[in-house]
Amino acid sequence: MVLDVTNGEVLWEKELEQNEVLISLQRQMNNIIVSQKDGLAAYEPSSGQMKWKVEGNLFPESPHPMIMLPDVIESKQYQILSKNTNTQWITFEDCFRKIDFNTGEVLDSISTGGINLLYLLDGEFSIVKSYEKEDNGNLFTKSFSLYSNSQKNELFSKNDTLLGAVVYQNKLIYTTPEKIKCISLDTSDLLWECGYSFGPPEAYSPLIIQNRLVIVSNDKIHVFNPDSGEYLYQVDDYNLPVYPILDILVVDHSPSVIYVSGNEIYISRNDGHLDALILK
Repeated sequence: MVLDVTNGEVLWEKELEQNEVLISLQRQMNNIIVSQKDGLAAYEPSSGQMKWKVEGNLFPESPHPMIMLPDVIESKQYQILSKNTNTQWITFEDCFRKIDFNTGEVLDSISTGGINLLYLLDGEFSIVKSYEKEDNGNLFTKSFSLYSNSQKNELFSKNDTLLGAVVYQNKLIYTTPEKIKCISLDTSDLLWECGYSFGPPEAYSPLIIQNRLVIVSNDKIHVFNPDSGEYLYQVDDYNLPVYPILDILVVDHSPSVIYVSGNEIYISRNDGHLDALILK
C-alpha cells in the first residue's frame, strides 16, 4: 500500500500473492521492488505500474532445513556504505545477480556453483564461501575465494574456514575459529596471524575504526593493530546475544546492531542498552 506522506491518502495498493515479498524497504530506492516466484519486479511508486522485471527463480531449495543457502549477507561496513544505493545483490536459483533497481539491468553475476554464500565486504570486494554437506546432513565450510566487484572475477581462493573479514590497505584480515589472519590482496601470501584466548568472534564481523582492527565478541571488545596483529587493549563488561556456532550465517541475520561513525562505535546489548564508545 502506497500512501501520500502529506495527508495519508492511499495512492494505490497491490495484493501480494503467495511467495511475493516487498524487499525495497531495506534501503532508500526510487522504485518499489517485489520478489516473486518467477523473478524480480519493479513498480512505479506514484502509479503502481510495472517498470521492469528480471526473470528467474528466486526461491532455491536449501540443502539444510535450518540454514538458508545459497544466500547473500552483508558485512557491517557494507551496510553502512550501501544504505543509499540503488543496486543490490539478489539470490537466484543458479546464481547471485547484482541488479540496478532503477533500470532492472543485471550488472554482475556469480554462479552459486553448488552450495555457496556471497559475503559482501565493501563496494570493491566480496567473499564467496563454499560449503559441503556431511553425512549427517550438516553443512561446513573449509574454503573461500576473494571476488573483485570492479574486475568481475575471482582474485584468489584459500582452503580455510573464514568466519568474518574486512579489507584494509590492500590486505584482507579475517577470522577463523582459532586465529586472526592477514593476507596480501596482491599475492594472497600470509602477512601475519595471531591466536586468541577470548571466545571465538563467530558473532560479529571485524571492523576497521580509525586505523584499528576491532572485533566485538559476546562479552568484550578487542582492539588490534591491523598492520602487525598486535593486541592493544580490550573493553570488558559486554554481554551481547549468544547464538549457536552455525558460522557467519546466524551472525549477520542477528538482531544486534553494530554501527560505526568516524571514531565512534555504537553497539546494542541484549540487556536493552545502547552503548556509544570512542576509539582513541
